[in-house]
Amino acid sequence: MNCSNSRKNIPGIRKFFLPVNDEDRCRKWILLCGNASLAMLDQKQLSQKFLCGVHFSADLLTFTKLPKTALPLEYCETGTDSCRTDLRDYSRNSGASTSRQEEKEVGI
Repeated sequence: MNCSNSRKNIPGIRKFFLPVNDEDRCRKWILLCGNASLAMLDQKQLSQKFLCGVHFSADLLTFTKLPKTALPLEYCETGTDSCRTDLRDYSRNSGASTSRQEEKEVGI
């Protein structure tokens, strides 16, 4: 997935790093995000990758921190009915979070 979302085009966007310390969950995130090339990266490389808040359901964004069981929405092509392309849900439910890790711009 080549997400172009950033704080420049979506103020206050939150970023969530892949859960590399939980191998099963990390594998699920990789499968759901639709970027098979991530499966070839080692743990150190994966630890620098993240998904932005747009790729999670709105109810998860009400938390300060994602629950340990949180999974991203399944990736699909833009414009299909199952895609979450409306950023209004994100804006309404996002918090202004600015941790050091969230500032890294190394998106997937």
